[in-house]
Amino acid sequence: MSTVPRLRAELATCTIADVVTGRGKELTVADTVASARRLFENPSLQVVPILQNGCYVGALDQGAVSGIAGETLVGGLAADIVPTALADTPASDALEALDETGLSRLVVLGHDGQSYVGLVCLWNDREHLCVDAECHAYHTPLAKGHLMSTITADTHVADLVLEQPSRARVFERFGIDYCCGGKTALATACADRGLEVDTVIAALDEPLAAEADDVDWTGVPIADLCAHIVDYHHGYLHEELPPLRLLVDKVAQAHGGVHPELLEVRALFHVTADELEQHMAMEEQILFPACVALEQGVSSFPFGSVENPIRMMLHEHDEVAAGLAGLRAATNGYAPPVDACNSYRAMLERLAFLERDTHRHVHEENNILFPRTVALEAQAA
Repeated sequence: MSTVPRLRAELATCTIADVVTGRGKELTVADTVASARRLFENPSLQVVPILQNGCYVGALDQGAVSGIAGETLVGGLAADIVPTALADTPASDALEALDETGLSRLVVLGHDGQSYVGLVCLWNDREHLCVDAECHAYHTPLAKGHLMSTITADTHVADLVLEQPSRARVFERFGIDYCCGGKTALATACADRGLEVDTVIAALDEPLAAEADDVDWTGVPIADLCAHIVDYHHGYLHEELPPLRLLVDKVAQAHGGVHPELLEVRALFHVTADELEQHMAMEEQILFPACVALEQGVSSFPFGSVENPIRMMLHEHDEVAAGLAGLRAATNGYAPPVDACNSYRAMLERLAFLERDTHRHVHEENNILFPRTVALEAQAA
């Protein structure tokens, strides 16, 4: 089974049925909400198709089962929340139509327009598509005789991610701060979230399929790390923030009367986006060039010690983290209400990705780039 994601640009001769993830993450109308919740423990799972006699009747997202009794049958909760396409539709046409919705999941149906073929899962970069090995890897059981965990409750959260970058996804799932709060012991972080530390350790020990973000940046040259942050994280923000501003405004204007929390979302997002844009300019124009210069042997700067701009960046990271936490709280964890339109759902999905990417972004600076830069300056003194 392949673990390499499909690249959208390579699908010119494919039908959309050629790029479904297959079966394994569906429920029937007779399954229960408890079963759906078990599936949603997979942090990458966004929707669950619901079937009746092999035919597609609708889908659930995590918000649909929130607060619902576990014995409730999911058939009555299935809704038309995912776009559909017929199996023989050219992949390029189906994905272009998906782009218009702003969503990243597409249900593929047979020629009768009813039978379920599979689900297409588009990455947030909208250039890659998941394959079965990625979408089904989360629940891969540990091998019999697997060694007991070597993770201890005293280990700092950031150190666990530095040791194995894929653990960031586990911390995202549990809502544990591994970037700004990365210097916290695992036991303390779990206690702050009301979590059992043994449960989190077990999740950290589960094998996870590799993803593009799971890169160990601790040993690369500082210049390469800075280039990665600017090209990948800053590049994403420069491209995403302007259209996301418009979408947040549009959704707040359209639905703020019924959902007044969207007015808070709009205010929080604009403040956070402003902070991110100013922050990136400071890093790109002043701090990152200084980090690279230190690696090249320069040790004198107009602003004095490199710790001065780093201290400012750390403070701004905390402010951005507070803004993102406010957005998560105001949107009930980015769970769409039952009356959310496609634009509303797309906004929540994009805000959730903004949070995840910013956590990675800040982790790479707070816990890798900045400590290495400060150590280089100390060596040059």
